[in-house]
Amino acid sequence: MTATGAIRLVMALRGRGISDTALLSAVERTSREAFVPDDLAHRAWDDAALDTGDGPRLQRPFVVVSMIGALAPGSRHRVLVSPTGSGYGAALLSHLCRWVYATDADRGVRRAAEERLRRLGIDNVILRAGAARQGWPQQAPFDRILIESPMDDMPQELLDQLRPAGVLVAALGREVRTVTRFTRGEDGFRREDLLRVPMETARGAND
Repeated sequence: MTATGAIRLVMALRGRGISDTALLSAVERTSREAFVPDDLAHRAWDDAALDTGDGPRLQRPFVVVSMIGALAPGSRHRVLVSPTGSGYGAALLSHLCRWVYATDADRGVRRAAEERLRRLGIDNVILRAGAARQGWPQQAPFDRILIESPMDDMPQELLDQLRPAGVLVAALGREVRTVTRFTRGEDGFRREDLLRVPMETARGAND
């Protein structure tokens, strides 16, 4: 089921305009079943937000893949993911860059994500406790920063953790969120609003 589901999801993402072969390969290689309870395994490869069973939802693949695509991560990059959430975004990025640093304020959520990554054999993701808006200043500067949870505004503290020419991608807004990219230049930060997507309710086994 994993192989068939992975191919089906990759084809669905291609149909929505995702063409980066390295990113699609990361989707295919990252088992979605590892992020959902057993009773949702049959839904794991749907292009939909799903319950993880321990708090944070598993984001809709199209949204998280679009955000990672906007980051344009490189194989030598150090990337910050905040918050860790289910760990799915960090897992995808682990195939695309050198190191992933992930923070989450919720101890239980962080441990669950760490266990999923361990089961997948991913060893280039480093997790720690920390609020999403604070990032990880002790490890800065980062080449890329991915903010997965929606925010009303973008804290300057996070932008300041980018290295020159670094890129931050965040989902800004509440009822409708906008995938927004910030690029650090010599004279400040350039902002680009890329994609508007409605907030989704996570789906469960009975949906």
